[in-house]
Amino acid sequence: MSENFTKPALDTLLERMNGLSEQVKVLAAQFNLLTEQMNKGFAAINVRLDRIESLASTTRGEMLSMRADFTEMQNEFREVRAGLKQPA
Repeated sequence: MSENFTKPALDTLLERMNGLSEQVKVLAAQFNLLTEQMNKGFAAINVRLDRIESLASTTRGEMLSMRADFTEMQNEFREVRAGLKQPA
């Protein structure tokens, strides 16, 4: 009687394990696909961040140039103003 009961129980257990194995394979494939998609998304984000960094660097350079131009213009204005204040 023990052998008659054990064999069906083992068969059932084996079927369940095989089913679980298939589910794990499906989940692993889905996980791999998700990982690939995330990596592509991160790569696209990195490209955009590089573009933003380049634009920010260019903008900073232009602002520094404008600051130097403004300082130069301010100094020239002071010289002109000082020249107007001195008696001729």
